[in-house]
Amino acid sequence: MRNRNSCSLVFGLGLLAGCSGGQPSPGTAATPPLSISGTYVAYGHDATTDQVFIEALRITQSAPGQFTGTLESTDVNQAGQTKIGSKNVSGSFDGTHATIVLDEVIGHINRNATLAPGSITMTWMQQNGQLATERFVAKTDADYGVILDKLRGAAGGLAAQATAATNAKEADEQAANLVQRIQRFVAAEAKWNLT
Repeated sequence: MRNRNSCSLVFGLGLLAGCSGGQPSPGTAATPPLSISGTYVAYGHDATTDQVFIEALRITQSAPGQFTGTLESTDVNQAGQTKIGSKNVSGSFDGTHATIVLDEVIGHINRNATLAPGSITMTWMQQNGQLATERFVAKTDADYGVILDKLRGAAGGLAAQATAATNAKEADEQAANLVQRIQRFVAAEAKWNLT
């Protein structure tokens, strides 16, 4: 999984500010939730790929201490290109601790998690030996839709900027090529003999 830090996003400009590193707010009581069914959303910046991401952990408690669901992800790179993915999840919980199993193409990955009212915080050890955390906060489906719409709008703006930059580069190259042709013409013209 990627190195992710939960952050608040400024969508209009596609900028990030206020990274919290996924740490819960001070003073939050960690009482075990009665049910963990719902939609939990995390968003921020992936430092390893320099992409903005939004993830929704949609889970349904299937039995006492058991749950199933999906993890939906939407990533946007600096050029405004969007990548959408989804994987099945399952797991178990006991009090304020949970194990989340993420289905991969081959096999699965286990993540430890801490449960608190309205949030799930996943933790795992990265390949470089650093501890990573990702905090998901309970949201309604409507809230999640609004966040996705803002991300899509920001992606569209980034894509337009990338297209404009590409077009400007092509125009500069065409202008430079034209200047070279004119210079060659002028240099050859000086040698012409009208007689």
